[in-house]
Amino acid sequence: MKDFSNFIKECRRIREESLSCGAYPIAEEEALILYAITFEKAVLMKGVNVVEVGSGCGYSGIWFLKALGDSGYPHTSRVVMIEKEKKRAEKIVEVIERIGYPGPVEIKIGDAKDVLKAINFPVHIAFLDAAKSEYHVYLKLLEPNLLEGSIVLAHNFEEYWGMTEYVKIVMDKSKYITSVLPTSLSLAISIKI
Repeated sequence: MKDFSNFIKECRRIREESLSCGAYPIAEEEALILYAITFEKAVLMKGVNVVEVGSGCGYSGIWFLKALGDSGYPHTSRVVMIEKEKKRAEKIVEVIERIGYPGPVEIKIGDAKDVLKAINFPVHIAFLDAAKSEYHVYLKLLEPNLLEGSIVLAHNFEEYWGMTEYVKIVMDKSKYITSVLPTSLSLAISIKI
């Protein structure tokens, strides 16, 4: 889907469909942030590897895919979308077909902790949007694959969601540079140093 205005219209439909099937996707403002970060990094690196933990019905994932397609490097990029629920994973396949992404996508169904143990490639961008109390576990499983400069995005970044351990890790200035964006649903960006 080349035309950005048509893409936005389709994304708004997909977001509504996601809400109706019980998934709670990121806000559009956050989607634009994911797009911008991914596009920029893909252009600079001529392709990136993205791992999304908690893909829901595919709303946030298609923003990563759009950015990679627009960057010109979808075929030198790798996208792994992890979703626990099979029906939602089936919806992801449908929405990817609707937007017409030209590159490879892996949709993994299962518990993210199990799926992440099998990740054995460099991860340039990771997006966490699954069980908030397990963010620190996901990060620990991802860390061996994170490079200097890798970006970890955490949705609904609030300590009172049970993220105390995750907050401790990403606020350790010897390991990460972290900024919390004042988006409507709260998004934290951490850069591995």
